Amino acid sequence: NVAGNISADSIEFRGAATIGGSLTATEYVYTQQANVTVAGVYQAARTESYFFGHVTLNGPVTSLGEVSLDYGCTLTLSPATPQTLTIPSLYLDRSSTLQGNDNLIVSGAFTWQNNSTLALTGTTTTAGTTTLSGGSLVGGHLVNTGTLTQSSDLSARNGATIDNAGTWNFQGG
Repeated sequence: NVAGNISADSIEFRGAATIGGSLTATEYVYTQQANVTVAGVYQAARTESYFFGHVTLNGPVTSLGEVSLDYGCTLTLSPATPQTLTIPSLYLDRSSTLQGNDNLIVSGAFTWQNNSTLALTGTTTTAGTTTLSGGSLVGGHLVNTGTLTQSSDLSARNGATIDNAGTWNFQGG
C-alpha cells in the first residue's frame, strides 16, 4: 500500500496494491493477477490488464490511453463525479469487463469478443471500427457512429440501449 503518489515511465502490478494518491505512467500501467485500487488522479498512455488483472479507479482520470483487458480482467471507473473520457482504442477479450459510471468515447479500434462485458452506466460512443464477436452490454447507452461488424451474439440487458448512427454490419449465422 502506498499512501502517496506514484510516477514512472512504466508501472507493473502483480498482487494487491492500494494507492492513496495519484498514479502517473508516461508509457503504461500493466496488471496481471492483481487487484489495484487508485484513490487519486490516474494518468497513463496505455492501460493494460492480462490474466485476472483488476483495476479500480476511484479518482478522476486524466488519461487511460489505449485500453486492453484480456482474460478475466476488470477495469472499474468510479470517480465521485462521472466524466467523459476519450480513448484511442479498446480491447475487451476472454470474459473481461469494463464497468463504472463514466461516459466513454472510443475514437479508434474497438475489439469486443469472447463473452466480454461493457457495463458503463453512461454513454459509450464508438467512433472508429468496432469488431464484435460475443459480448454483453449491461445497462448504459451504446452509440455507434463508426463502422461496427458483428459476427456473433450481443446480449443487451439491465435497461441497455443502443443507437446506430453509423454502419452496423451483421455477419455469420
